[in-house]
Amino acid sequence: MAFNFTREDAVLNFGPRRPREHTKRTSWEYILWPAWSYRVVAPRVRDRQLNMFQRAVLGLCKAGQQDFTSIGQRLSIHPDLAAFILVELCDLGYVDGDGLATDQGLRVLEDDAHDVHDMVAGYVFQDPWTGDLWPRFVEQLDYCDLEFDESGFPKLLLGTTGKPWRQGAFMVLPNGAPTPTQPSPAKVVSAVAGHRKGMRYADDLSEWEDDLGQPGYSPSTVHIDRVSFIEEEPTPVFLMTYLYLTESSSSAGDWHACDPFGLGASVRLRRRVEQVMQEEPNLYNVVNRLVGRVLHDGLEEQRRWVEQLRTMAAIEVEGRLGVNIRTHPAFEQILSMEFARQETSLLGRDCPESKLQAALRECVKVLEMLLAEIGQRYSLINAIERVRVTKIDRRTGRRSVGLQQDKRWLQALFNAAAKDIGFLVPLPKAMLFATAGKIQAAAQPGGHWQLRPLLVATLLAVDSHRDHPFRRAARIAPDLLDKIDTIATKGGGAGHADSATTTLHDVNATVDLTYTVISILSGLGADAEVDPEEGIGAAHVKA
Repeated sequence: MAFNFTREDAVLNFGPRRPREHTKRTSWEYILWPAWSYRVVAPRVRDRQLNMFQRAVLGLCKAGQQDFTSIGQRLSIHPDLAAFILVELCDLGYVDGDGLATDQGLRVLEDDAHDVHDMVAGYVFQDPWTGDLWPRFVEQLDYCDLEFDESGFPKLLLGTTGKPWRQGAFMVLPNGAPTPTQPSPAKVVSAVAGHRKGMRYADDLSEWEDDLGQPGYSPSTVHIDRVSFIEEEPTPVFLMTYLYLTESSSSAGDWHACDPFGLGASVRLRRRVEQVMQEEPNLYNVVNRLVGRVLHDGLEEQRRWVEQLRTMAAIEVEGRLGVNIRTHPAFEQILSMEFARQETSLLGRDCPESKLQAALRECVKVLEMLLAEIGQRYSLINAIERVRVTKIDRRTGRRSVGLQQDKRWLQALFNAAAKDIGFLVPLPKAMLFATAGKIQAAAQPGGHWQLRPLLVATLLAVDSHRDHPFRRAARIAPDLLDKIDTIATKGGGAGHADSATTTLHDVNATVDLTYTVISILSGLGADAEVDPEEGIGAAHVKA
């Protein structure tokens, strides 16, 4: 078959609807979103009643362990976390007041240990650009009636049989999309699990991470090998949905996207629209028409565009680092960095180099803010002591304290400190040239922030703090300091008269690298790997 989309392909209507909090709609635009449809047979994943921590603690209670301290030791988690989980289990009725598993708890524990999955036939849907599966699964297809105008564009026939009404819709044709690759059985099972998860969290998106990053099931208990494709080749279809404004959001130009499968607002679809419209001018015009303004058309329209772009940036930051990043002191600076990147991407080839250079400098500011926040929690005063030297006046014998000026001595100190923590050495040359005076300025409370001296001061202060985040970061990414130096080099050189021409690729690569560093240091986001030496407790923190 020809792997492309045409205007004549089927349109599916699964009843997209707004969530309950968006009851008053002032404007909307229907769109037909492309997807490859696969007909499959897959296990119907059953929801677990216990998470991994509850299951482990309940199992120990069954074995006669009732003390939260001993439970914490056996599971390598903090006793406070073990006590919290015991309280949860008690509230659920699975553990009694003495810490003994109840009959109900024993039944739940036994049921959770055996996953029996019925097989079900249905359809999964694949993004034509990325090849990712929607976290959705339907057992039958619901087609939308169409009629075509003189230009060959479809109109939707909605409403009831007796009272139909016609609705125009923008059809997104993925021109140039690659030939689809059949999704793996594991992805199919994740889509089935994702749909069940979506059904639980529909209309409550503050708790809904709508993606396939976490399977939502135990891979060891699901027979992925039982997944089969009824039809080996996919079918091109369009998912009918709409973008909309509410009375509360229209003034700020903030728009929403409905999940095509009827599960309320979809952050996932909105992000995809934002990405595709950068390459599809007609779709960009649809969004512009929805918010009722044209880009750069007067100062008021410019203000609204900035507000919308800021909203897009906030969504991207949360998508990269999780919703908890909003409480981090560096959030506004991270948002400014993402805003600058979004602006350069939207302007594309028309973006002036000054904006590209400004975006690189925002990356440096983010890391300065991040390190300064760490310095507030873990004092840097010890760093000053380590770069001081005691001098003796030979004539009078008096002692005085000053700053070390021997560059080789300082460089040896910096390398030794980094090596003791677990980072790769030698340090980048630019870091080794940090002077004792700049380190002292960076280490003082409310001191002058300058990325490399601030970083070196943080390294020198780590030995005073056993739980310093640099210790964990070194175990996860020993080359972290090289990553930070790369960002400092890109951002520090931007705008200098003799600097190389800055490109959009430089901005995207540097911003992505900055997100990686943020994730490693803060324990948030996809790059924040679980440190195996921190045990189950570390995984809980990142969940």
